[in-house]
Amino acid sequence: MDAKVKRKSPAVVQLDARPEAVEIDLARTALVIVDMQHAFVSEGAYIDLKGYDIGPSREIIESIRRLIDAARQKGCKIIYFYTTHHSGDDGGGPDSVHWHKEASMAFLRENPQYKDKMLLPNTWEWDIRRKISL
Repeated sequence: MDAKVKRKSPAVVQLDARPEAVEIDLARTALVIVDMQHAFVSEGAYIDLKGYDIGPSREIIESIRRLIDAARQKGCKIIYFYTTHHSGDDGGGPDSVHWHKEASMAFLRENPQYKDKMLLPNTWEWDIRRKISL
């Protein structure tokens, strides 16, 4: 990231960005990290098991890590969103929107051997990548 940050006041910074500079009030801003869980970015986990190349996630992880470091240094809040399933969760059955739109639920129906292993709270797949959240 080639952008430069210029401090304007204690809580506001100016980010030299394209097409124009952006002012950010750090007291009212949060960095939001979505689904950077092992299931989506690690070998042997959900996305890898589906046959997708997880190689590009390494670069994304490092970029997010730099953003987190910069946000923490400036006192910006960091919020993590997790995808979570619960043991016995079937997505609500065929009448539920989750049954049809949630790819991981479809994967679990097609691969029942992962039913009690994937994206359950406090499991490896569910956890935010340690490299990111430290």
